[in-house]
Amino acid sequence: MVEVKSRAVAGITALVGRQGPLGEVRARLAEGARVVNVCGSGGVGKTRLAEELRDQLVAEAVYGKVGSVYLYPIFESTASPSKEAGEGRRSEREMLLRRICRAIAGALNLIKHLPAADDPESLMRVLVDEIGDRRILLILDNCEPHVELVGDVLLSLLAAPGLQVVTTSREFLHLTAVEHLVHLRPLTVPAEGSTREAAASADAMTVFLARAAAAGLREDVLSDPDEWAAVLGLVRMSDGLPLQLELLAADLRVRQLPSKVLEFHQPDSGLSASFLDKDRVSDHQRNATSVAASHWKSCSPEQQLLWARLTMFSAAFTPEAAEAVCAGGPIEAGRVAALLAELVSRSIFSTGRSGRYSQHGILRAYGKRQLEKLIAAGDEDVQQLRESYCAWAESFADTAAQSWFGRDERRWLRKVRAEMPNIAPAVRWCKRTGQISRGEAIFTNVAQVRAQFFYAFEGELGAWADELHDQEPAEPTLARVEALASLVFIRVVLGDKERGRRHVEELKCTLGQLPGAETHPAVKVATGTYELFHRNNTGALQLLAEAVEGFRAAGQKGPEHMALLLLALGAGVFGPAELADDASRRCLAHAREHRSPWAESWALWTTGLPRCSAPADVLCDALRTQIDIGDTWGTTWSVEAEAWRRALLGTTRWELRLAARLLGGAVSLQDRHGVRISGLEPFRALRKSATDRIVDKIGLDAFRRAYKEGAKRTTEQIFAMALQHSQELDEVLAPKEQQIAALKVNGLNNAAIGAKLGMRVKTVESYVTRIYKMSGTANLAELERWFKDQGLV
Repeated sequence: MVEVKSRAVAGITALVGRQGPLGEVRARLAEGARVVNVCGSGGVGKTRLAEELRDQLVAEAVYGKVGSVYLYPIFESTASPSKEAGEGRRSEREMLLRRICRAIAGALNLIKHLPAADDPESLMRVLVDEIGDRRILLILDNCEPHVELVGDVLLSLLAAPGLQVVTTSREFLHLTAVEHLVHLRPLTVPAEGSTREAAASADAMTVFLARAAAAGLREDVLSDPDEWAAVLGLVRMSDGLPLQLELLAADLRVRQLPSKVLEFHQPDSGLSASFLDKDRVSDHQRNATSVAASHWKSCSPEQQLLWARLTMFSAAFTPEAAEAVCAGGPIEAGRVAALLAELVSRSIFSTGRSGRYSQHGILRAYGKRQLEKLIAAGDEDVQQLRESYCAWAESFADTAAQSWFGRDERRWLRKVRAEMPNIAPAVRWCKRTGQISRGEAIFTNVAQVRAQFFYAFEGELGAWADELHDQEPAEPTLARVEALASLVFIRVVLGDKERGRRHVEELKCTLGQLPGAETHPAVKVATGTYELFHRNNTGALQLLAEAVEGFRAAGQKGPEHMALLLLALGAGVFGPAELADDASRRCLAHAREHRSPWAESWALWTTGLPRCSAPADVLCDALRTQIDIGDTWGTTWSVEAEAWRRALLGTTRWELRLAARLLGGAVSLQDRHGVRISGLEPFRALRKSATDRIVDKIGLDAFRRAYKEGAKRTTEQIFAMALQHSQELDEVLAPKEQQIAALKVNGLNNAAIGAKLGMRVKTVESYVTRIYKMSGTANLAELERWFKDQGLV
């Protein structure tokens, strides 16, 4: 996908020359194709096309879930299984299959359902069962160089009838029966000797001129026939690859005139694509790599070294992270920012409004190859680079854990989400080098920020701990205890009973070998949460109260608040009322004292729980806050609790049907975000009580219809249902609205209703819109059922 303007505003710019292929992919999916493979050479825009497809389909709610997996980080440091043999090859293959399956499960919020057994066949069976006939789209980006492996995974997963897959690859997957190919070709380039008018109609020329203008090329330069000829030559040299167009245009920042850029990029035997398998790449790919090589050559030794070092990052990074990791040796402290700015000016790296830096895959691969050469040569600075990278991840996670609770809470949540792909390689390196406790400390600190709940990536984070726990430390450590405690908490609040129980047993075993660790407040939170919410053991409230005091004594404000929140939740569900009132009051005061908006929304939530002496009508207020700050996790709980409240207080059939819709909507939200509130015993009881009351009042069939209607709503529609004010529910419809609704369900259109009642059509339309809103219905069929339920004539 190609943007017309500067990369500094990537994602909001116009797209050139890609609407045809995008429409073709969508058409294939609409026709029911199981696998659509977007094929094209490197740098042609496959990834951007996939991103645009994902954004469109998510916005339109075409699928129940759209999950996207970027495979490059999984494959980049792994040799191809086809080039190995024997036991090593099988082990490598199984490792890759496990990682692919876990990545897919994480993208679809299914990771908590994966079995304890880690063999790939078991993982794939569970994925098939969980996907089932739900309408799900999976996007797998950058399937090369392991297309056979990806094909094997897809052949297994396609047993789930609801799954469709879009892949991007430089190669075919060779899934003859199910694979539909969409070839993404380069942008159109002008013919040799084209007139200016003819050249201007070519997409590649459009892109190049926009990029060149951003790089400082003046329009008056193009009036020179020689310079225009050079522009034409550069666009033709690009082969229409967006990456090459961008790099060639970026050279104008340094060489200023198109003729100078063209002269520099004339064929040079020293700029070959030697680091690629020449039998596996196209001419376009070799040309793109040649352009990358020419840019490498044009960089100073310092710029080259920084380029290579920055490939340590798997995703976009901050300038502070670049300084922490890459300074040292020939690159003096404080020089990284200036060098990075120079690389940005050459379009070797790009930056957006977030201030984070990123790089195209081909450029990163080229820089990675140069780094591998340094590693192979035994460069001492490279060895230190690995340590610096791990130290940066360790420091970031520690700082985040210490700083998140307070007025900067939302900023830290965003930062942790953004850095997750960069921290993961450091955790894997800790495992490879036997630094298990160090990796566990990184995991625990990241988990303390709770971003995994806010953004619903609990499975992704839990997978780190699972990998670390595959390898036992030399002796039991406090780091292992804290990591297991964090993992227990994650599994329990997700409603994952089996894994929660297993991790509790592992924690107890470790505690038995480490005297005194059982008093750690994190252990009390883990065991207290498990006992209370999975076993209904109200004695665990004392453990949570002790954890609150333990964290307070240690000066750990964030963990103290989380323990206090859990105490308020438990007491609010089980009682006694005195404890529920006190804990919720203290929790809310603590959040407000530290000005933590997310924490405050949850604390407010606890004041409305049923065992409080006077439950507050605050769930909608909490939900509004959670929607405003983008909380993926809390909103599902607030909608669920609002459904319980409506079921308890509802008196009319309409109110009870709305409660049933909210229950269906809440479960649908939980499915989308990987939450299982019903896996927590006290909350499952509250849901059952709400369901039983609704069924008792309106009957099972009416409940099922309303529940299904709610489950089909979009996220925004579900939120709108939950936020309808109770006063509006009592009013239902005014007499005039009832009259218009009656005419509507009896088959009159808006024009006929207007003629009958002497009203303008637009006025009727306004009434109808309000009727749908007030009745909580989305179409005429639902309105008819609601009308009958109300006993209206």
